[in-house]
Amino acid sequence: MLEHMLCEMCGSDGTLTRTIIEGVTMSVCQSCTQYGKIINTPRVETLKKRIHTPKIPESTEKVASDIGTILKTTREKRNMTQKEFAGILAAKESLIHKIETDQATPDIPTAKKWEKIIGKKLVIETETNGEIFMKDNTKKGTGLTIGDMMKN
Repeated sequence: MLEHMLCEMCGSDGTLTRTIIEGVTMSVCQSCTQYGKIINTPRVETLKKRIHTPKIPESTEKVASDIGTILKTTREKRNMTQKEFAGILAAKESLIHKIETDQATPDIPTAKKWEKIIGKKLVIETETNGEIFMKDNTKKGTGLTIGDMMKN
């Protein structure tokens, strides 16, 4: 069967053949088939490459930028220490400290869980207007890349 993938032995790209090498069935390139017994020979056929088009959400969620202030204000109104507040939120005291001092931000599922516990809005919806956003909610094509780091 003709497969366009990487050889499981040497990593080369091209036509692969199913071959048994030392008792293991592998998809290998033509040059690596010499190390084992060919199970089947490649047939000439055209494979359709699937193009994955990511769905662009109409809106996306992100943790409120002032979550540290919200947590600290809520904790102080309840006359609680960071340790006591962390116990209620099922989090480490050090994490609460880092969030309150804007050194860390919780992930969205954690912030949603905390919303239910303290009754304050910690996750906000943002409109994307069809723009593509990366995991950290920055626009695609903005921010520092590995190439930018190599220039320095």
